[in-house]
Amino acid sequence: MKVLLDRWISYSANLTFVDFFEKVIHESKFMDYILAKDDLRALNRLKRLFDEVKKLNRGDHGLKLKFFLQMLKDMDENDVAIEEIPLTSGKDCVKLKTVHKSKGLEFDNVFIIKCSANSWEKKRGGSNKIKLPETLLELATGEHDEEEDTRRLFYVALTRAKKKVFLTYSKNGRKPQEKSVFVANLGEITKLDISPYIESAKER
Repeated sequence: MKVLLDRWISYSANLTFVDFFEKVIHESKFMDYILAKDDLRALNRLKRLFDEVKKLNRGDHGLKLKFFLQMLKDMDENDVAIEEIPLTSGKDCVKLKTVHKSKGLEFDNVFIIKCSANSWEKKRGGSNKIKLPETLLELATGEHDEEEDTRRLFYVALTRAKKKVFLTYSKNGRKPQEKSVFVANLGEITKLDISPYIESAKER
């Protein structure tokens, strides 16, 4: 935990407040927690808070955490809330779901995010281990191959799409990111350069 806090202190000194806020949300696993709850209202509230952070940072490029926390405290003491935009749910909206929550459902287009080895593959032990067939492993030890479970889960995610599926992972970050072996096993797939969309989102 101390390592994480030290890193965040470094971020607060060297990054814009928007970038700092985004990194803390992701590295603290708070975003994963919200997505796992499958709670659209909680996700909407987090988005509204992030929108407010971006608006404040546009007005003050030197915005710091201390000022932001003081602002939230003043708002709380004066019973002032960030306006919550009503959610609209319908046929033409984006639905955020975990793979488990999406079982049995189908969508025209599916985006599977964080398709990196770090996200989808278990930490492996020594590389000299011999991989036993799953059925033999179950008979011998009563256990099953976790990698095969994850592979099946990845297959579930892929097959939710009726028309197109988009796989994303980041090559940047604190540590170099490698795409998951499950993606590599798919063979040739069309690659899209999304950097223009990222820059456009940052400007907003």
